[in-house]
Amino acid sequence: MQLPTIRAAFLPTAEEIARAREVLSRMDGATQAGVGALALADGTFLDVAMRDQALAVLALVAD
Repeated sequence: MQLPTIRAAFLPTAEEIARAREVLSRMDGATQAGVGALALADGTFLDVAMRDQALAVLALVAD
């Protein structure tokens, strides 16, 4: 039964999940304000592609 171990190895970490949630939160706020792109406090530039990536990360942990 190696499958559970393999699945667990490829799941996002808690940090990656938290980061994805932060990206979605910030992007949703920016979209509502009419802003298409923004930067996080650490200088990371966020745009629609980063939002899509965050959605993909969270889809991996959604059941």
